[in-house]
Amino acid sequence: MSSLSLFETLPDEIILEVCSYLNGADVLYSLFNLNTRLNITITDYCRFVDLKRVTYSRFDHIVCHILPHIASFVESFVFHVYREKLLSTKASTVFYGRPMSFTFPLLRKISLVSFTVEDLLSFINILQDLSQLVQVNIDFLKGSGDETLLTKILAANNNKLETVLFDRNSIFLNLSLVDHPFPYLNIKRLSVNIMEVRMLPIVFRLVPNVHRLYVSIEEQSSEPDLKQAFVNISPLKYLIDFHLCSIELFLDLDEIGTLLQVMSSLQRLTIELSTKDEYLVQQEHFTKILPPCLKQVHFFIKYHFSQPMFEISTLTAAWSTDFPINYLLDEVNDYVLMFTASFGPRLLNLSAVLGKKILHSCKYTQQVKDLYVHSSTSLVDVLLTVQHFHHLQKLSINAGNIPRTCKCFLFIIRMHFSNARITIFHKHI
Repeated sequence: MSSLSLFETLPDEIILEVCSYLNGADVLYSLFNLNTRLNITITDYCRFVDLKRVTYSRFDHIVCHILPHIASFVESFVFHVYREKLLSTKASTVFYGRPMSFTFPLLRKISLVSFTVEDLLSFINILQDLSQLVQVNIDFLKGSGDETLLTKILAANNNKLETVLFDRNSIFLNLSLVDHPFPYLNIKRLSVNIMEVRMLPIVFRLVPNVHRLYVSIEEQSSEPDLKQAFVNISPLKYLIDFHLCSIELFLDLDEIGTLLQVMSSLQRLTIELSTKDEYLVQQEHFTKILPPCLKQVHFFIKYHFSQPMFEISTLTAAWSTDFPINYLLDEVNDYVLMFTASFGPRLLNLSAVLGKKILHSCKYTQQVKDLYVHSSTSLVDVLLTVQHFHHLQKLSINAGNIPRTCKCFLFIIRMHFSNARITIFHKHI
């Protein structure tokens, strides 16, 4: 007769393999306090707590009956604003009954998900006197920008933060054009979305000691005189990694050179933008503006050409084998997407016309998390485009020319991208 095996008798490695198929909240809900041995096995789930993907009843149970036992050991916590607003009275006392510095004495990183600007401003006020807290992540921030929001976050926890990261799905912030008298010398890493390119000098002034800086810009201001704006900017002498992203932002070679002049120690550069300046997409001119310390360069440039008989082969042939690039040419709309072979953008705005030209051997598609497909002429166009992207978290499709009666369209897309947030709309552009 075969012997009966119990779950708790399995080796730790197998138990943890099973746990890897569950979200962290379900692991805590199912296994915490069953016995001492399992508590030890799931120690990491007690230190890095993420409750955003869990039913309300389980969420309330974990907060009321599990979190009080593990809060003093928690190093990372994910707050989801919708869950927080549904807290029962008992659960609320766990978070707000006493200062967070007492509840979470070892907290090093906190993630705030789906907050509005008003909720975030209120919550930031309770992040005080946490001796270990150095990182705040803000995902899917909604609402209208407040000119003081960024500075209040940079100053949170008594100016002890070192890392503040807004994700690319958060709103673009409207920064005040008035000089801020107090720079935040504590910030070493910042990722932020701003509304206009003329606000970029403000960011530089706010975080003069930054080591890694990622900036997304929504639009170009009406007076983008960058050379004048950067006249009194002090060098970012510690900056080693800079990422500038805005595919709707038009800059030329001189303007990019102006930005890089304040980055004497830069080692890694990534740019995603548009241009009408041919010099910016010519290697002999592009490499002249790069800082001498630079070790890695990645770019994704949408070059709008004006020549009626534009020859992409002439342009790309000038790039050396030491600096390989890929391209996608849209002859109908007179632009070419040029990108370094080693670069995979996380966010990609792509017409179905170009999507059909992507080769299966292209590796950059595997890095794309957020894809917007437009100019679709048929279901086949869309399918030939999206087939190359296997790790999407968000997919938006403008299906303006595809009949609304094509019911199989949505079904096929959802079956292929079951883990992605999918938006399909019919709007002619």
